[in-house]
Amino acid sequence: MLFFDLDGTITDTNMLWLDVDKDFLGRRGLPYTSEYQQKIAHCIFNTAATYTKELFSLPESEEEIKAEWMELAHKHYKTAALKPHAEEYLRLLHGKGHRLGIITACMPELLETVLKNRGIYDLFEIIVYTNELGYEKRRPEPYLFAAEKAGVEIFDCVMFEDSPVAAAGAVEAGMKVVGVYDGYYAPRRAEMESICHKYIESFSELM
Repeated sequence: MLFFDLDGTITDTNMLWLDVDKDFLGRRGLPYTSEYQQKIAHCIFNTAATYTKELFSLPESEEEIKAEWMELAHKHYKTAALKPHAEEYLRLLHGKGHRLGIITACMPELLETVLKNRGIYDLFEIIVYTNELGYEKRRPEPYLFAAEKAGVEIFDCVMFEDSPVAAAGAVEAGMKVVGVYDGYYAPRRAEMESICHKYIESFSELM
C-alpha cells in the first residue's frame, strides 16, 4: 500500500499556510514570529487553535478560530497547484493497480477542494485525517491506523512525505518512507535524507 501526505508532497500548499497565519494575526494587529510558525507547523488543527487562543488570549472560541482559518485557506486551495509530476506519477501507479492512500493533517474540505479540482480525488482508496484521530503525524499512531484500515501489514506500506517530523513518525511506525523535496523544508534537507529510506526532488525520478 502506498500512502501520501498532501501538503508539500502532492500539493504545493505548504507556503500558503504562512499567508493564512499572517492574515489571521494581521487582522488583530498581532505579530507573526518564527517561534509561532514553528510551534504550529506540525500541530493538528484542534491543537493549533487551542495554542493560538491561549498564546494571544483571544476572545474567539476555538471553533471560531478554525472557521476563520478555513475561510482564509479555502480561497488558496481552490487554485492550488500540484507538485511537479505528481499527477502523472499517481496516475501511473493507479494504472498499474497499486492501492493508494493519503495520511494528512489537512482538513477534509480543503483536501477535497484541491484534489477534486485537479481531478485526482478518486485515485485514492483511503484517506486518513489525523485531526479526526487526535494524533499528530510525528506520532506512529496515524500510520498504524492507516495500515489497519487498509488491511495490510505496516511493513508492507510506503509513505511519501515532505516533513522531517512526520517522516520520523512513519519510520517509527514501521513504514518505509520516501522523502519528497519541498522548499518549505529546504533548510532541513540533510535531516530529511538521514530519516528517509529514499529521497527525491521530483516524482519524475520515479517514473
